[in-house]
Amino acid sequence: MAMFAVYAPTRVSSEQAIDTFYAELNEAVKKTPKRDLLIIGGDLNAHVGSRQANGNRSLGIHGYGERCERGTRLVQFAQANNLVIANTLFRHKPSHVITWRSRDGRTSSQLDYLLVSSRWRSSIQNCRAYRGPDTGSKGGSDHTLVKMSVKIRLVARKRKEPPKRFDVARLKDPTVVEQFRVQLSNRFTALEHEHSNESPEDGNSSGSSVNEDWQKFRNTLQEVALETLGRVKRKRRRWMSEETIRLATKKSLLPSRHSAEFKQLHEHGNILTSRDEVVDRWKRHFQKLLNPQVDPSSPAPNLQVTQPPPPPSSTLINQYAGVKIEPPDEEEILAAIKKLKNHKAPGIDAIPAEIYK
Repeated sequence: MAMFAVYAPTRVSSEQAIDTFYAELNEAVKKTPKRDLLIIGGDLNAHVGSRQANGNRSLGIHGYGERCERGTRLVQFAQANNLVIANTLFRHKPSHVITWRSRDGRTSSQLDYLLVSSRWRSSIQNCRAYRGPDTGSKGGSDHTLVKMSVKIRLVARKRKEPPKRFDVARLKDPTVVEQFRVQLSNRFTALEHEHSNESPEDGNSSGSSVNEDWQKFRNTLQEVALETLGRVKRKRRRWMSEETIRLATKKSLLPSRHSAEFKQLHEHGNILTSRDEVVDRWKRHFQKLLNPQVDPSSPAPNLQVTQPPPPPSSTLINQYAGVKIEPPDEEEILAAIKKLKNHKAPGIDAIPAEIYK
């Protein structure tokens, strides 16, 4: 939810002030995420009137008075930003529509508005003005309170649980490995036959792209692994066993082995008991550590500064810029697969290293 409290220039203000106001408000609205419930409320110093037949959907049919030039500007702003003027959506008696009264009580108008995102229009239950006991009086405000009732139904976003891992532990069984190889070979043979029958397009040897081939390979491997290996069934374990609790309790009752070592902070090995002595000891320790005594008569150390290596020349860069690198062959791919570590989380393909191996 995003809310803006605004105050528009009055009718005696210049056009430049009005342009600046709506330009800044437009910029603030653009920075608001589209999914948010946007509410703009305040004294906008405009008369919007009511919507006519087939008129602007940002305006309701229960406005007050006639539209003025500033009101047209406000309606255009609401339409450009997909906003609806909530004050004009509900039918109320004039005293519940008027938001401003002069001090003498002779003049009244609707100047204060609440603008809401159009996509949340159905959530608006009511919008009206509430006149206080001192509204329009000498000591009170000439504006009334505008209240809007909104009913929002919030839906919890469901968390996507990651898919369970394949039960790669079954690959230790030679029978399962052989079954996996046979099914995979049969599926790849059918896939290769399907690939060879595709019509070539755009100069390719087959009608499918590299990404499509990869997706078919990945899906086939996942399907065979699911049929042969299945998923890992996780068992809920107790967070702490009785033995763990017993050992933790026993450890908490043991005396600390390091308590005396922290107390022996004096240079001569004496145990410091008071807080001031401990703080003073730390102070002297860091003074000695950070401010070592240097003999002014000793020669300065000979520091050797090594220069960084020069950057590669443009000739060397141009020499290797046009080197053509061939795609990896089968031996390189097999070597890379052998280097994969077992019992690691799979990548975006959700296929662990054990299955590739």
